[in-house]
Amino acid sequence: MKGKILRQLEIVDRIPNIFLDWLQSTDFFIAPASTKHHNVFEGGLALHSWNVFENLFDKVLKYKLNLPYETIAICALLHDLCKINKYHKVEEGGSITVNWIKEDKFPLGHSAKSIYLIQQFFTLTEQEAIMIYYHMGPFEHKVEEFNNAFKLYPEVMALYLADHEATAFMGQNTIVIHR
Repeated sequence: MKGKILRQLEIVDRIPNIFLDWLQSTDFFIAPASTKHHNVFEGGLALHSWNVFENLFDKVLKYKLNLPYETIAICALLHDLCKINKYHKVEEGGSITVNWIKEDKFPLGHSAKSIYLIQQFFTLTEQEAIMIYYHMGPFEHKVEEFNNAFKLYPEVMALYLADHEATAFMGQNTIVIHR
């Protein structure tokens, strides 16, 4: 998964190598995507991001959306950057149950934190920032705000749906290992 994601990000000219080096220095490729909802396993965040990338790419083709490749890659693969270094593995009990605990040392908020982290390395377009900010749709934002963002950039809905489908239909539950 790591190689596939890095190859797609390397294609984007405005993503500097320093960002790719930083990304590899984090737990992005080994962290779970969540502690209870989806992809609650090692590597879950990277797999979830890849699934969102494939879903968004499919929607762009299907609905003939006007999204450049770099925007697809940036928004889909980096929308959950806020989850980097946030989860820690804990083993409990006689049979080893792997649980993940959440500890956010920089609680800026889900989408805002992803935008903040990305823009430490390169500038997002207005459309990319809005797409990432509203990728949780009405789960994180007021419906009226989400609708206004959708009216401005219909691609907001495409990223929201790509993420939601990856979460609801492609995410896997917690893995329990018995010895």
